[in-house]
Amino acid sequence: MRRQSWLKLALLLLIFAVALPGIAGQTPPAVPQFVASFGHLGHGPGEFRQTWGLAIGVNDRIYVGDFFNHRVEYFDPDGSYLGQWGGVGSAAGRFISPVGLATDQAGNVYVADSGNTRIQVFDPDGKFLRQWGRFGQGPGQFKAPWGLAVDSQGQVYVTDLLNNRVQVFDPAGKFLRGWGEQGNGEGQFVGPTGIAIAPDGNIYVVDSLNSRVQVFTPTGRFLFKWGSLCDQVLGGGRGCRDASGDGQFASPWGIAFDAQGDLYVVDTANKRIEKFDAQGNFLLKWGHRGTGEGEFDNPTGIAINSAGRIYIADGVNNRVQIFTP
Repeated sequence: MRRQSWLKLALLLLIFAVALPGIAGQTPPAVPQFVASFGHLGHGPGEFRQTWGLAIGVNDRIYVGDFFNHRVEYFDPDGSYLGQWGGVGSAAGRFISPVGLATDQAGNVYVADSGNTRIQVFDPDGKFLRQWGRFGQGPGQFKAPWGLAVDSQGQVYVTDLLNNRVQVFDPAGKFLRGWGEQGNGEGQFVGPTGIAIAPDGNIYVVDSLNSRVQVFTPTGRFLFKWGSLCDQVLGGGRGCRDASGDGQFASPWGIAFDAQGDLYVVDTANKRIEKFDAQGNFLLKWGHRGTGEGEFDNPTGIAINSAGRIYIADGVNNRVQIFTP
């Protein structure tokens, strides 16, 4: 029960994003184009109760964390249903509110099983392989593991949401290193969520409740950041004046690189996606609140396949949307 209480707190820290208004700015040139969407509210195959994390696997399969159905579903690149695994529980292969997903070079699927405060690993078809982690704040322990990324050596990077840190493990789950603490200084976090590895190996972390992205070396040395807290969110004259401005964020979540090395950030409370170069320079944005094509309601995860297709977990709309750049 204690672990579930921490998960509820984690959700409360992020849920105010639902209440903030969407932003419908001018559409810049060359924004990604809507291709299709799949999924709707439900419990059956291909249905969702809040999409969350996404990952691309073997043959460009798209894996989707189905948060309130406590499972992972997977689809072909066009969104045709292929299979699922999980179900609520704490036994191996079951979940309590899975969040972040990642795959390694062999196609194995890593799942941040947040309510069970552990990481689980599966083969591409959902066969359980191994797990690690438990509730706590020591090395290798978690208070709501959230985002995941796997580098070319198989090292696993985990954002530990309520411990306000990043932890790094070898492929078997042995703790290697970690960094971060609560705060708004360089290398500090308040609710780190999404995490991605750049082509040069640097680590990009979405510092959600500080409304920014921070960049580190693989060993955790701070490099730079962009985005800031805004008056309309916290008051008191802190940070920027408009959380909807270009390059600003309101409770961002997902993050992913494309093949050209540009970076996409899911700006959850602004109901949009922003694109940057690797130095954090703003390039474009698209989306606003709604249920139509290219509209979002609390988008969360993002993944980009080998053909450059962009997949967005459109959370409250219980679907995944597909775009081409």
